[in-house]
Amino acid sequence: MNKSMLIFFTILFLTYIIEEKEALKVEDLPEPESYKRAKQLAVKDAKGDKNAETIALNFLKQNRRDCMKNCKLVPTCALLSPECCPDKTDVCKKLAL
Repeated sequence: MNKSMLIFFTILFLTYIIEEKEALKVEDLPEPESYKRAKQLAVKDAKGDKNAETIALNFLKQNRRDCMKNCKLVPTCALLSPECCPDKTDVCKKLAL
């Protein structure tokens, strides 16, 4: 591989890293009250079982992230991600989805 190709791919890779680092992610947003209530219910339903609690919280987190892209994924998308469902707000449009 010649030097120009190496330089090109290095710059491309660095641009990708910077873009990913600076992009607004779902985890960067404050949690809405409806999502906090859903997390509390998940912990309550686990009845002290830490494994079940972890699975439920991970499930909610993944659904919140996926609902940002597709509001018809589950019926509770409007509760999990009110920034994007049913209407996309400016915050939702800035997310790196």
